Amino acid sequence: MADTPPLTPADAPSADITKSRSLTNAERILILKLRDDGLTQVQIAQRLGRSQSTISQTLSDFEDSTDLAKRYFAANALSMAENVVRKGLPRDHNVALAGIGVLKSEGGASVKLLVGISLPGMPSPVVESDV
Repeated sequence: MADTPPLTPADAPSADITKSRSLTNAERILILKLRDDGLTQVQIAQRLGRSQSTISQTLSDFEDSTDLAKRYFAANALSMAENVVRKGLPRDHNVALAGIGVLKSEGGASVKLLVGISLPGMPSPVVESDV
């Protein structure tokens, strides 16, 4: 456990556990610092005059969830792709296809996708998009 500087009265409101007052930003920062210094949730709670559950919730609120977000996106990739196909513009399709490696440009050349719908007796509109 790293040495932690002594707390001042401004750092800890009182020795009694505070139940109704919300944490200040300074307290949240101090909780994270004390945890990084190796203190347990109980030790942090005692120093700040807060409950262990408040410390636990605060640490949970600041937990890195990047890996969880990546897993969520990977698990829902098909439904997101279906949504892009159903509702997206041609450029959205291109970005999605390029993102998963289906469309690639080689040697700096751009890839163009032409989308057109032909109706009997009507000229076909063409939408051009670069990837």
